[in-house]
Amino acid sequence: MRKIVIGLLSLIVLSSVFSACKKDGEGKDGDPGIYVGIVGFNDKITEYSVGHGKRQKKLRLLNSGTQKEFESFIDELEVSNGTKLYHAVRVAIDNMQAASLPEDLRSVSIITFTDGLDLGSYGDSEYDSGDEYVRAICNRIFTEKVHNLPMNAYCIGMKGDDVGDEEKFRSDLQKLSSSSENAMLVSNMSEVNEKFKQIASSLYKENVLQSLALKIPLPEKNQQLRFTFDVSGNSSVDASNSQIHIDFQFDSKSNPEIKYIIYEGITGSRTTIMGTTKDKYWYSYDFGGISLSVGGTVPTDNVKEWYLDSNGQWQINSEFDGGANVEVSTEVSSAAVILVLDCSSSLGSEVFNMKQAAKDFIATLRGASLEGGSSSPVQSSNTLNGHEFVDLGLPSGLRWATCNIGAITPEGYGDYFAWGETTPKETYTCETYIYAEGTTWNNPRLTKYCFNADYGNNGFTDALTTLEASDDAATANWGVGWRMPTYDEMVELKNNCTVMWTTRNGVNGCLFTGSNGNTIFMPAAGGRYDDGALVDATVFGFYSSSTIDLSDTYRALILRFYSGYCGKGSAHRDSGNPVRAVCSSRN
Repeated sequence: MRKIVIGLLSLIVLSSVFSACKKDGEGKDGDPGIYVGIVGFNDKITEYSVGHGKRQKKLRLLNSGTQKEFESFIDELEVSNGTKLYHAVRVAIDNMQAASLPEDLRSVSIITFTDGLDLGSYGDSEYDSGDEYVRAICNRIFTEKVHNLPMNAYCIGMKGDDVGDEEKFRSDLQKLSSSSENAMLVSNMSEVNEKFKQIASSLYKENVLQSLALKIPLPEKNQQLRFTFDVSGNSSVDASNSQIHIDFQFDSKSNPEIKYIIYEGITGSRTTIMGTTKDKYWYSYDFGGISLSVGGTVPTDNVKEWYLDSNGQWQINSEFDGGANVEVSTEVSSAAVILVLDCSSSLGSEVFNMKQAAKDFIATLRGASLEGGSSSPVQSSNTLNGHEFVDLGLPSGLRWATCNIGAITPEGYGDYFAWGETTPKETYTCETYIYAEGTTWNNPRLTKYCFNADYGNNGFTDALTTLEASDDAATANWGVGWRMPTYDEMVELKNNCTVMWTTRNGVNGCLFTGSNGNTIFMPAAGGRYDDGALVDATVFGFYSSSTIDLSDTYRALILRFYSGYCGKGSAHRDSGNPVRAVCSSRN
């Protein structure tokens, strides 16, 4: 078998990614990396800062330590009346201009979230009106530079109920953005979170440059080779199903060129590369800059070499140790980002979700979602109706959502639903259950989903065993294409994934890793019963299926897990449990 050594000659990433020179968290202010500042606003301005006087800093290098500081600052932002939007953006620009930043700065960005019109900013300014003030801010965004770089300004607006002048609201979003595309009007907090993630991912991608070089032994003339980056199995089918790979053909010893280069799931520019050699056996090829098609660095902890045999089947090189033969070196480039966050009381209960979205932005920017740095498995995800799903390589092709219904992050518990109901509620009892009036289950309204033998043949034998779309919490909340999984589909998930009890961002739960390396995290969200109190959170996961429990049709089947167990369970149908939605492979 032929051996291959893969060397990553240079990998330019943000400070979150592993470096050959220093571990994440060891960087200090002044080092290259990504610098973050935060400004909260309502009737007052609250700025993140450390130190005093000349030593005061309002932008800090993002690393494992400062990430926790930023998250704590966000959690502690107080809610109050007022919306000094213009003044907050002005403070952000001033802080950006005053910050001491590395010379290798690549981008400068201010990201603002607001749910209302400015109230009272010009009272703290030299301007005679709010319109004059916002025009001045707009002029600064378009004309001023930081380290010779233009400012990228984004403004995300979720119109609150107290906004009467929608035209003015839209106009402000435009004036506080550096382009029309950066002014984003959304309708709910899930969309806010999605915009935050998109911006953070874009900023992350702009600061990543990964170069790849292959050193291979002399192949046979015209031999076809494949190098996969996302495959855990060793069969020809695994190689064929790879979604992240590079194919090419070796020409000949007299002309050691690789040609017909095809990138799958990877962005690369070189289609032919001439090899170099020192000993007429090992040949080196420089692919130059590459990245994942969806952004970010190509995972390198499970690289496999394959060659095409005479039968047209991929054969693995079993002698190749992809982990041991991958070398990563890191250089760090810099960016500066300030978040400007609306903390006005008009947000109401959405304040918690806004804060979580901001913390997710920081985590995405730092790359914390890729545990283990750039060599972690890539998440091959997409969206349906604005909600993300992941292909786990399941036999059925079923896609699983990345978050619970009602949650905006994988760690969020989300909403709780009684079986067959489509909205959360305050109490989860027989009295409040839609299919049982009063205190008895022996009620004609049960006929739709019940044929318990105890009822004999009193019209119950034709009742349904699986929820219809009109009674499906996933379909009702996320739209056509989404639905609750059947219990058999939950079994497929468990049997075709590696299941690990773990903690993610401080939340206990189960991590399901598919054969293609993609994952979903399901938090141990417990359930709600009787008076709606949350029970068993952090300890148990109780996830509803759309399937009734035939052994006791007062109950429905669930996926139940805790530390050391993941498998079958059942729950009383009037209890409240979280829902993790699925969608068809056709989406």
